[in-house]
Parts: sequence; C-alpha cells; structure tokens
Amino acid sequence: MSDDLARLKTALAPVERAAAGLPWADRRPWTTRSHVWLEGRLPVVDLHDLGARQARQAVDAVAAVAEELDAGAVCFVVGRGRHSVGGGKLGGVVRGALATHCRRSRGSRPRWSAHPGPAGRQILVIDAGRAPASATGRPGVLFWAGALLFLAAATFASPLLGVLAGTLLAAYAGSLWWDRRQEHRSGTRRR
Repeated sequence: MSDDLARLKTALAPVERAAAGLPWADRRPWTTRSHVWLEGRLPVVDLHDLGARQARQAVDAVAAVAEELDAGAVCFVVGRGRHSVGGGKLGGVVRGALATHCRRSRGSRPRWSAHPGPAGRQILVIDAGRAPASATGRPGVLFWAGALLFLAAATFASPLLGVLAGTLLAAYAGSLWWDRRQEHRSGTRRR
C-alpha cells in the first residue's frame, strides 16, 4: 500500500466509524477498504454511500493531510445524483467544502485549487507540480509523443504542412508554458 493511501485511510477512519451508523450501512457500508484507492498515482475517495455530513467530514479529513500527500492531488467521486430524489446533494456539499479549503490555502505556496473532473468527480489539486496529468488536465507524455509523431509525418508528407503543424504545436506549447508561468507567479491555477 502506498504512503498516500495509508495516510488517507488513517485520516478517514473517523468517517468510516460515523458511516457505520447510517441507516443504509448494513446494505451499503462505507469503508476505507472499499471506497479509497489509487488510479495510477492519483488517490481517489468515493463518497457514495455517505450522507452529506459524512461527505463534508471526509473532505475535511483529507484536507487536513493534503499537504503530506506525495500525489499533489486527490479525486473525490460524488456521482451525478441520478438515484437521489431531487438530484444529488453530495456534489454541492463537496464543491462548497473544497472552495472553503482552497480559500484557506491562499497563504500557502502553491495555492490549492479545485475543479470538476469526469463522471461526477471533483479534483482537489494541492500542488500542480507534483499532481499527475490526469488531475491537472495538462497533456501527458503520450500526447506529446503523438504530436511529435504527427509533426514528423506532416513534414514528410508536405514541408508546408509540417511548418503549419509545427507552428500550431509550438503555439500550444507556448500557451501551456505561459499559463504555468502565470500560475507560479500568482499561486493560482487557471482551468
């Protein structure tokens, strides 16, 4: 088990105890063994099977140990509320809690940020420099390898097409560099 996973499971132990008292706990228990895992290097905390109070408690517990996490980010699965009467409440609770923790981090360097992820997820980025590309939305190594392969093929097919593709790729890389530079200066993250 990774250090991040062990830290999160320890921090979330009080949430697990609180979740045992929920009315549906005998049918759908929330445990750190079943609801906390790693996807690559990104820790994931699934908040399904928790009530709103326990979900807030879970976000607070993770935020308390967030600076210690090697991953630099945490993913919270909140779902879309399709099976809840009147829509889901967890998403709003978690977004509010993450916004509060991000505001409180203003004095720290780097500043925390939160953004929606795919499929009913919320991502807390503690340190974008350490966070995996899946958490920050930045292109990874495979993207750049594919882009360079495309550039080589375009240049081989037509030098003019290669120059055009190279210019577009350089402009994109430059915009990513500029955004990263601005983030570093201001301590914020643009999405």
